[in-house]
Amino acid sequence: MYEGKKIFIVMSHGLIREQIVSFLAEKEYEVYSIHNHESLDSLIARYDSHIFYVNIDGSLAETEWKKRISGHLQRRPHLQIGILSGRFRDKSMIDRFALDTGVTCGVICLRQGNRECIKNLMRMLEVTNARGRRKYIRYQCGKGSNATLNLCHGNVYHRARIRDISSVGLSCEFDTPPVFRPHELIKDVQLNLGGILITTDCVIMGNRTGEGIITYVLLYRFSQDRMVQEKKRIRS
Repeated sequence: MYEGKKIFIVMSHGLIREQIVSFLAEKEYEVYSIHNHESLDSLIARYDSHIFYVNIDGSLAETEWKKRISGHLQRRPHLQIGILSGRFRDKSMIDRFALDTGVTCGVICLRQGNRECIKNLMRMLEVTNARGRRKYIRYQCGKGSNATLNLCHGNVYHRARIRDISSVGLSCEFDTPPVFRPHELIKDVQLNLGGILITTDCVIMGNRTGEGIITYVLLYRFSQDRMVQEKKRIRS
C-alpha cells in the first residue's frame, strides 16, 4: 500500500499528544489526534481500513470499553484497533483485556514510560505496514486553502497557490507562470501556511501540465541549523 494508513489516536490527552502523537508525526506517519470518544463509531464507519488506538483512561468504564470494542470487531473482523491505557498494573491484566476484546494491534501500557510505549507502538505499526512505501506525508491543500508562496524571479514577483505540501517540498500553481530552468535554485521563497510564515531557498524540480494548468514541484533547501525546526513548523 503506497499511501500507507491513517492512524487515529482517540481520547488523546496532553501527554499522549506531546509525546506519542508528536513522535509519530516527526516519523512521517499520518496521525490524527481525536479528543473525544463519541466520534469513534463514525470514524470507524468511514475509515475501517485504517488504524485506531483508543485511550480507555478517564472516560468510560473498562467493562463498557470491552463491550464497545469487541462489538466493533465482531462487526468488522478486519478492523485494526489497539489500546492505550495506564490502568494495567501487570502483564496478566493486559493479556486479559486483549483476550476479552480481541484487539488486533496490541495493548500499550502507558505506565511503562514514553520510550517503551513508543517502542511497542512502532513495532505494531511496522507489522501493520502503516507507513506503506511513502517517505513523507503530503497534505492536499485544496482550492479554498490559504496556503500560498511568493518569490522573485527575473526581477519580477510571482505569487502561487500551494496545491500540496510535505516537510521536504511542495507543488504549486502560479498566477502567471515564470519560465524556470531545470533544477534552478530560487532564493528567499516566502511560504504563507495559514498565517505561518517561512522563508527558504527552493530548487525547481520540474513541472506538469493538466487541464491547461502548469503545476511546479519545488524542494526546500533549508540551512542545517534551521532544518529540524522549520520542518516541524511545516508539519504543524
